[in-house]
Amino acid sequence: MTPEPSTNYLVHEPKQSAIGDNATVNVYNTPVELKQNPYCVTHVLNQEHLIGRSAQLRDLQLSLLQGHRPVLKYLAGVGKTTLALQLAYDKDFFSQFEGVLWADLGAKPQWEAILRRWYNALVNDPTRAPSLKSEQDWYDVVGNLIGSRRMLMILDDVWQCQDARKLMQLGKRCAYLVTTRIPQLANELSDIHSRRFDVQKLDYIESWDMLCQLAPMAAEWFPQETRAIADLADGMPLALLLLGKRLGKESTGDYERLQKTVKKLLDPGVMMDMPAEQDDGENATLSAVIGKSLLVLSSDAARKAFYALSILQPDPHSFDKETAQACGVDEELLYELNDAGLIECHSRSRYAMHRIFAEFGRRRIDPEERRTLHLAAAEHFAEQLSTAGDSPDYLSWYRYEQSDWRDLVDDWLYHLAQAGDSERAFMSLLRVFFDAFWWWGYYLRYDYCDNLVNIWRARNIAPEIGPRLALLDAFLDAYPAGYEKRGAGDWAAVTQTLESIRALCDASPEHDSVDARQVRGFTNFFLAEALAYGGGNAQAAVQAYRDAIDYFSASDHLWVSCWIEFYLAQFLWEGGDAAAARTHVQRSLALEHEDEPAWERDPEVLANDYRLLAELDLAVGDLAATAHHARRAVFYAWLFQGVPEAADDYTRMFYTEITSRIARTWSDYARDHRAAVLGLARELYDFLLPARADETQPSFDRVEQALDQGDAAALAAALFPVFPDQEAAGSALECQRRVCAYKNSLIDALT
Repeated sequence: MTPEPSTNYLVHEPKQSAIGDNATVNVYNTPVELKQNPYCVTHVLNQEHLIGRSAQLRDLQLSLLQGHRPVLKYLAGVGKTTLALQLAYDKDFFSQFEGVLWADLGAKPQWEAILRRWYNALVNDPTRAPSLKSEQDWYDVVGNLIGSRRMLMILDDVWQCQDARKLMQLGKRCAYLVTTRIPQLANELSDIHSRRFDVQKLDYIESWDMLCQLAPMAAEWFPQETRAIADLADGMPLALLLLGKRLGKESTGDYERLQKTVKKLLDPGVMMDMPAEQDDGENATLSAVIGKSLLVLSSDAARKAFYALSILQPDPHSFDKETAQACGVDEELLYELNDAGLIECHSRSRYAMHRIFAEFGRRRIDPEERRTLHLAAAEHFAEQLSTAGDSPDYLSWYRYEQSDWRDLVDDWLYHLAQAGDSERAFMSLLRVFFDAFWWWGYYLRYDYCDNLVNIWRARNIAPEIGPRLALLDAFLDAYPAGYEKRGAGDWAAVTQTLESIRALCDASPEHDSVDARQVRGFTNFFLAEALAYGGGNAQAAVQAYRDAIDYFSASDHLWVSCWIEFYLAQFLWEGGDAAAARTHVQRSLALEHEDEPAWERDPEVLANDYRLLAELDLAVGDLAATAHHARRAVFYAWLFQGVPEAADDYTRMFYTEITSRIARTWSDYARDHRAAVLGLARELYDFLLPARADETQPSFDRVEQALDQGDAAALAAALFPVFPDQEAAGSALECQRRVCAYKNSLIDALT
């Protein structure tokens, strides 16, 4: 075959052959005429493969011309051979050598066939081949024909180091490119002349681009579905080629026909059973192509270990050695799988398996054995979650902002669902969802809650799960964000979705589980909010608040109870029952344990409690108590900008909410009691002076002006310390620096 020249790469003038025209050598007393610039490449370059490799191709070309011996390694089907073919078909590049020789080695090289093919390429008249008696004879003859010429040898799919070295010894001046699916072999071939290249899978954009080129009609008519199909291939060009060709074949203009094919290809099993046309004429399935990689393993135990690890979430998820151990795979077997290229070691001794390899492995495990493995993995991740911290204490709830902890939760929920117990898995999902919503989503839309729902929808665990997830979507859309709940959101929809979720809990076989009880506790609270701010039923709202408090108190979730006591107190105060409000806010304070170190307290609930107490005190004219409680409210709102973590959008919003409410209440009160408010403001201003150390020329005159004008916003701006603009670089850490620098002075002033 004669490749077309390319115009994208030219280093210098084409290499002139070291042999002259009509040069001959004697082969067993038979004169044989050598071919100048022999070319022996048996594969056809498919232009449909050529996506996303241009940079690596240039690196390879340069490496070969500089005298290195590149080794391309990674999984079967990822495109190593295609990349090598791009070199072999680039005439401007390979003309820098005195010929190109390609050998397909594999697990069991056919040596005589390889050497005979090279012989035929090296001589002008292959019909005059000598009668050779052995493989060694062919080896000696081919080595003699190569001689001192600097040719490009491409050794594809090498499984044994000695196989590659055997051919390398035929031409000491040749340049060599080796491809292998076995990382350990790449290490063994390394020397001062070698350079290893990882041929990585295509990224999502490259995968989608390749599928669009192969099946433009499917991509145009069914963009969402074909993106999902591209995702199934997980960047493996061979799988993308098979999927794209199938879609292209069915793209006849018949919408229904193509739609059926698209729907069918969303099943990973269909992809695995599709035939992958090979150059040797075989039509092995994708599963068979992948399965060849297991032949390198040393034992049935190693193969069983591969199958066991295939039940874990595939790349981009990863697992550690302890997780492998939970699946019955010890360290030595893990290392063998890694050396064989069947799994890949990521950073920090974590491992991952390609999605298609995982699909291949899962299909070969007995369903009951697969369920047993999933249960073992779920138990393992549950233990890790417990070790990582699952206590009801305030600081422990920050786990919902930690990616490592959320990854553990995702693995735990995944294996619960895959074990076949969808009811237990869904109840656990509900608990995680409402816990996360309580932690963050109550005030701001929390993407973690949305992601939980979307991930479970994509997993398609069971038919009944979809409508349940729709309830969670509806709840998120209806619940009002922010602090002002009255007149916001869609409380009727909130009530409807919560009642439906509670009915599911009551009807579930898991209705008496810890997870179900926790879900009831939180749905009691959210229903109380709906009754309080959307239903107009104060008595029912108070009872729902109390039911929630009773559950969380009985289960030692005292921090949650502390918060609900505050919410109940706030609702009672807004309804005019000051005495009951004071009772519940004092209960909230008692649960918070303010005697603990500052960094262990929840500054948010303390700021809310003291702000509410200050309002209750001012309403009865107790100015001393008002001043005392206002100082503490502002102190904790200010402390929240650096303790326990650096400031963020949420903490800034909270600081603004607390200071604005105090300023608004005092501004209103000053209409009839200006002197009293001026005294309160002076005392609070002086208390906060240490926190103003970074401000330029702070002045109390602005506070008086704001009171005279009745401008609550101006009063807040003048009375309270100002933090750096949140848009400024490093502002969050600067907030934390200020808090850490001045908090002790304020604590001393409080006491």
